[in-house]
Amino acid sequence: MWGTWAALVAPLLILIASMVWLALSYDGKCGGFLPWLAAAKPCTLAEYVVGDLSLLALITWTGYWPLIIVLLALPVGIGYVLDRRRERHAT
Repeated sequence: MWGTWAALVAPLLILIASMVWLALSYDGKCGGFLPWLAAAKPCTLAEYVVGDLSLLALITWTGYWPLIIVLLALPVGIGYVLDRRRERHAT
């Protein structure tokens, strides 16, 4: 049970921390990642956070998807093993 909760809460905490970090770095402009392609444009805080989170999610998932799956499954697996061990010792 603890493993399932950890697997559910950890990504949520990472998302919240990323949103706070992006909100603190907001300068009123979106885009401009490739200055020679397009310049930064004025935007709202919501557009800035959603745009940057989307880009970060795409880059992270594309580059590290096996590691992400393992990190999400690890707490569930550990919780399963510990629960099985507790049940075996209880009987």
